[in-house]
Formats: sequence, C-alpha cells, structure tokens
Amino acid sequence: MNESLLALNFSVGDLPCRLFRVTPEIHSATANNYYQHRHPSMELHYVTAGRCSIATDNTICHVSENQLLLIPPAIYHYTCDATPDSSRMTISIQLDPPVSRKQENLAHRIFAAFSLSSPLLLEVPPSSTLADVLRQVRTLSPTSGAVTQEKLRALSQFLILELFDMLTCAEPASLPPSIAPPTPQDFVIDEFFGRSFHLNNGAPLLAQQLNVSTRQLSRIIKQAYGINYRDKLKEIRLEIALELLTHSDKSIAQIAQLQGYSSPANFSAFIKNATGKTPSQLRKEARTFL
Repeated sequence: MNESLLALNFSVGDLPCRLFRVTPEIHSATANNYYQHRHPSMELHYVTAGRCSIATDNTICHVSENQLLLIPPAIYHYTCDATPDSSRMTISIQLDPPVSRKQENLAHRIFAAFSLSSPLLLEVPPSSTLADVLRQVRTLSPTSGAVTQEKLRALSQFLILELFDMLTCAEPASLPPSIAPPTPQDFVIDEFFGRSFHLNNGAPLLAQQLNVSTRQLSRIIKQAYGINYRDKLKEIRLEIALELLTHSDKSIAQIAQLQGYSSPANFSAFIKNATGKTPSQLRKEARTFL
C-alpha cells in the first residue's frame, strides 16, 4: 500500500480546500489493520476491483467496483469485510467555509452540498469524467514534485466540481445542535486508539502526541469516555476481538497477536473474563447463526 501525505492547498472559487492524503491501493490483506476511527476531513473510498464493506456509525456500506463512498467528517468508520480481489483508493479532502460573505455564490452551494450527516454511495460510470479524474489521481499520487502538485491541484478542483454535480440532488444535513462537534484533540485520540490498540504501554505515546502529561491524559480520557485509559483500551480490544472472531477467518492466535497479547492463553483469559465464554465458543456460536 503506497500512501502520499500531501497537505496540498487548493480552492474552488472562494471555497478553501485541502488535499490531505491519497492512498492509491488498499487491498483486502490490509483491510483490518486500522480499526474504528474518524477524521476531521471528508474521506472518499473508490473501489477499483472486487467489493468491500465499510461499517459506519449507523450502517454497513457495501461498496462494489466503480462505486465511490463519501464519508463525511467526524463519522466513525472501519473496513469490516473485503473480497480477496478487492482494491480501492482513498482520498482525504477538507472543505473549509467559504471566505465570501455572499450566501448564494457557487462556493456556498458546494459547501452546503458536501455538508452531509451520513455516508453517501455514488455510482461512477467507467466512461465518466469523474472516473477519468479518479484514475489520474490514482496514477499521480505516489509521485512528488512541483509539476505533480499542480496537476493534483487541478484534478482536485475537477473532483470537487464533478462530485458537486452528483450531490446537488442530495439533501444537505449537519450534526444535531445538541451534539458538540469533535475537537482536534478528539481526532488525535481516536486516531491513536484506531491504530495503536495493540500497544500495552501506549499512554505515554498518546500523551506526547497531545503535548500533555500522563496525568493530564488520564483526566482527558476520563472526561471524554467516562472511563480511564486502560479500560478504554480493553473496551476497544473487546470490540475488535468480537468483530474478528465472528466475521473473519483469522485464527485465535493471529487475533491475539494483532491485539498485542503475549500468548493466545492470555487473550483467551481476557475474552472469557469479559464475556463469560472462550474465543472458540464465541466463534462457534456466531457461525451457528449464520
């Protein structure tokens, strides 16, 4: 999997945008290496072969070849399944509020169209302009240099405009007023737990990322989740373990290793203590109901 971290600024009229990340190839073998997470930016998943399933806050989205899944900012998601031949590209783009005060101009209309509260699945005909733009982005993403950056800026503008044409029929929505929007600190914490749930002594690393002491981190985690760091880590590990035991073919030993346990026995003891059943029993029961 090649990943290009760009943080490339561009604009569509008065609409400030930033291309954060392009990952040209994600295959089924890497699908479960990154658990539930969310971003401050919009994320696009464009499937080029096979099929993958992405779980979000409220549903599971099945994305097939020549389909594009648009995941709005602050929506929890993770890949829960993928066919052996699956391949997809992901693009992270952030749209900031337009700088113009005119409410009826194109920038405001584009910003409103992308203000979705749930994921949206779009068909991308292979012969369409959008498909051509996505193919070019996929080709350019692993490279660098001033010429490539200018090409990516132009392609990113086309991408936003093409998507805008497809989104004009969708009802714009926003987070309910009673829900406070996540802070930059929240995203860092989510990103850490999503990528580093296997670490047994990760608290100092997370504290360093947040530029706080471990004592301050304890207060932050307690305030955000109502539990301490260790209990939050156990909660996430249990969610991941149950997902993998019931929906993957990974062995119990492989799942234990993925979760950072020194032995399958220690992992089994954790699962038995949390659920009252062994990993084998949970897997057997799940397959009985399938």
